[in-house]
Formats: sequence, C-alpha cells, structure tokens
Amino acid sequence: MAKRRKFLVYLAGPISGCNEAQRNGWREEVKRKYAAHFNFSDPAADLLGRKATPYEIVQADLEAIENADGMIVNMWRESIGSAMGIVHAQRAGRPVVAADPNRIRSRMVSFYADVLTDDPLKAAKSLLAILRAETNWRVVKATPGVEEPFERQKLVNALRAACRGAEQDEIVVPRLALPLIIEKLKSPKRKIGNRVTSTDIYRAVMATFRELEADNARAPAVRGILEHWRHTREAGSAGPINRISETDRESGYGHTDVSVSCGPKSHATIWGKTVRSIPEIPSTQARRVFRAITGVPGITRITLGPFSGKERRNSTGASVSLSSTTANVLDGRLFDKGEKGTLQTFQVWVQRETDRPTVQQEIENSLKDEYLWRE
Repeated sequence: MAKRRKFLVYLAGPISGCNEAQRNGWREEVKRKYAAHFNFSDPAADLLGRKATPYEIVQADLEAIENADGMIVNMWRESIGSAMGIVHAQRAGRPVVAADPNRIRSRMVSFYADVLTDDPLKAAKSLLAILRAETNWRVVKATPGVEEPFERQKLVNALRAACRGAEQDEIVVPRLALPLIIEKLKSPKRKIGNRVTSTDIYRAVMATFRELEADNARAPAVRGILEHWRHTREAGSAGPINRISETDRESGYGHTDVSVSCGPKSHATIWGKTVRSIPEIPSTQARRVFRAITGVPGITRITLGPFSGKERRNSTGASVSLSSTTANVLDGRLFDKGEKGTLQTFQVWVQRETDRPTVQQEIENSLKDEYLWRE
C-alpha cells in the first residue's frame, strides 16, 4: 500500500499576552497526536521572539499560511492576529478548521471557518478528513488521458476573478459561495469514482450563485457575478463585459472544457451555421441536450457530423451508443427541427476506452433525467 502524504498544517491561535502553557500546550498536544499525518508550521515557535520589523513578521507569517495545506486555529480567546490569519488562509484557498473551546462564538470565525468545533484535536481530525478527501479528487481535462489533482486555490482564483469582473467583494463573496460549491461537488449526481470535470465545477458554481441571487439578503452582494461567470467561462472571452484580464480568464476552474466542432463531412449543422461551442448553438433545446451530455465526467470533446431530413421525432432529444468502428467514441443522434434538417449525427469522445460503457450509461441517465432521451 502506498504511503499516504503528510500535510503541512499551520497552527493559528493567540500568542501575544499569553504564557507558555497557553501558547504551546494545545499546539504540542496536536503535534503529538497527529505527527503521523501532519507536518506543522507553528508561529509560536517560528516567529515568537524573532528580531524583525512588524512588516517582516507579518510577511513571514502570511508566507507560512500560503505554504501550508490548511489551518487549525484554536480561538480559545479573541485574537486579532488569528482572525486576520483565518481571512488570509481563505483568500489563499486553504481550508480552515477552528476550535472554540470557550464558546466565544465569534461571528467572523463562524463565517470564515470551513468547520467549527469545540476542541483543537477535533479540529485536527476534521481538517485531516477535508484534506484527504479533496486531495483524492481528480479533475478530468479536455486533453485525452490528462487529469490533475483538484486544487481549491484554482477554484478560489476563478471565483475572485468573477467577483472582480462584476465589481463585487473578492474576499467575502467567494467565502460565501465556496462551502455551497464544495458541498455540491462532494456528491455530484453523476460522478464517476473520484473524478469530476470542469463542467461539474462550472455547474456547481452556476447553481450556487442562482441560489444566492434568490436570497434577498445576499442578492446585492452577488449581483452581476453569475452573468460575468457565464460569459467568461462559456464563451472563453469577456463577451459584452470587457473588464476581465487574460490572467483572470485563465485563473482557475470553471471553463467548459468539452469542446464542440463540426466534423470534416459536415459543412454546417442542422441549424444552418458552424458551431464551435455549446453557447453558439441557436436552438435552446439542443443546448440543453449537449449541456446534459457534457455534464458527465470523462468526456473530452463532441464532433458534429452530417445532417439528414429522413428521420424526425415529435420533440428535441438525443441518444448515444457505443461506436463499433472507433475507439474512445460514442455515436450520437440528435433530433431537432433545424434549417438544414431534423437529424444531426455527432460523436462523443471519451477520455478512456475502458470508461466508455459507463459514460454511455451516464449520458443516457442524464438525458432521461431531463426528458431528452430519444431512441
């Protein structure tokens, strides 16, 4: 069995005005109990008494937080430095688990912490569970055979970029949305193993901001973000919103990685125009079909093929089957009333040949869930 990775954890908590037992007692206990799972970044040991300017101390502390995989904070009493560290950890995309043993019930800590417990050892256990779960996730990329570990930082970067583009707060709003997004990704309806696609992430973000927009108390804080996210992620450009930079556009998760193109034998689609992405499809129902398909993990691209007017159905829908001639491919048939015909053939390219039967079944389930499956 492969040896599990040890995570680097930052131990935050009051330092100034504390005696040695208050500073170090709980830290030493966590180190002792979790030495097999964590390495530790301890400001009480690394920074206390260090001869440096306040600026140098703060910079070293922030760098230590950014270098860590996550943070445990023991807020046994109120601490300005610890509270600021929590915010910086979240800004850097690091999970934070807080202990509140004396029931201070700080609203700031409650908002910014991923988990709130009553004991530092419980906090360590919760953080270990979070880090192990998220480290085990794999994000399927558009390039066949390419996967990468899930990185919370990439998701936070993408959310912050959307907030900047919509001229909304880029610290509070991502923290408001992130727990809801992560919860959706923990058990996506059509997840295959431990893999998710960028489309899964895209959809989770869209659903989350729709929920926040429907909440009268939160709607003003998220106004414009959903529109900005949709334009920049779907179209791959700023569209009518011109405030996004190239850095923001490529800042993290959420792009629709499944590309769409017309095949060599298709001069146009049934809609009478060349299509390069799902948003370019003029038929609302056909867009629904392909969004349902691309929401299934393991798909890399879709190629649109020839059209015909020989077959039709009473309503828009599609079906897919295992290709008998081409590896890594599912053959698809889309029925939709278009300018050039009623039947559009297409191919769904699957990242792994061994996943093809599973992906086919998941596409069928997805289309049936949306009442879009047509034999």
